[in-house]
Amino acid sequence: MANPDLANYRTRNGHTAFHIANCWSAADDPAVEALSMHLFYFFKDKGADLSSLNAYRKSVLHYVPIHTEKKIRAIIEAGVRLRPDAEGQTELHLTIRRLDWKLSDIKCLLRYGAFKNINAQNNKGRTPLDFYLK
Repeated sequence: MANPDLANYRTRNGHTAFHIANCWSAADDPAVEALSMHLFYFFKDKGADLSSLNAYRKSVLHYVPIHTEKKIRAIIEAGVRLRPDAEGQTELHLTIRRLDWKLSDIKCLLRYGAFKNINAQNNKGRTPLDFYLK
């Protein structure tokens, strides 16, 4: 029996172990963040496709909690691309829609390439700026 590729195994919704492990983040809990980063590097070392999309066309970056610049930087530097999800929402859309976002979150995304899609419209024609002004 062949060894399954657990690093890239997908659930019915297309989640990989990397997607699931990343959901267990908590910017306000250093122990949870440390474990989450440890899992990130574990899956990276095991050859996980870090840019994979789930059934909702969401990458792991779409699930990164805000206020975690270190994690955002590590994920982008590992090769995960910034791109819209199935609803056309970029990481900027999703960050600004959160009630507790900080300017540092936006600056981090812009520094790593989100400025290229700063005027991107989601499937309803709304830009990140539209959400900010709301």
